[in-house]
Amino acid sequence: MQGHSRFVARGWWVAVLLLPACVPSRPSTPPTPLPAPVPRVAVRPGLEVLISDSFSLVAGKRVGLVTNLAAVDPQGVGAIPRLRTAGVNLVALFGPEHGLNASAAPGERVASSVDTAYNIPIYSLYGRTVAPTVEMLAGIEVLLVDLPDVGARYYTYLATTVEVMK
Repeated sequence: MQGHSRFVARGWWVAVLLLPACVPSRPSTPPTPLPAPVPRVAVRPGLEVLISDSFSLVAGKRVGLVTNLAAVDPQGVGAIPRLRTAGVNLVALFGPEHGLNASAAPGERVASSVDTAYNIPIYSLYGRTVAPTVEMLAGIEVLLVDLPDVGARYYTYLATTVEVMK
């Protein structure tokens, strides 16, 4: 017992226990090679794809847009001015939680209003109703959803999109 005490007192037992872990072992299988580098590809927002590749879907139509401030083109131009500049006939806007301008606090009810720059009604989908009513959809031929989300299943933008699709 006295001999054991001398090893513990000097810390030698630690060296004895760690020594086997320091001895390199031979791998049983060859190492997996690294994957080839992935080529860089530019991500195109849906707004840009619509305008450049699929404009025929909205050309000459009365369009409603469900959106927020995060919806931008590659140059950072917001969805509303970008669509208007491209010639899309926006007749109604729909705002999710936080409102079209993202100024409302989380959970705060948002009232419907009017976009003063374009004189277009803004219908709240986070106020008295969470889905567009028949009256809100009157006269709309195409309803676009450009609603960038945080990618979390509990966030309300996904629920808003589902309600709009119904």
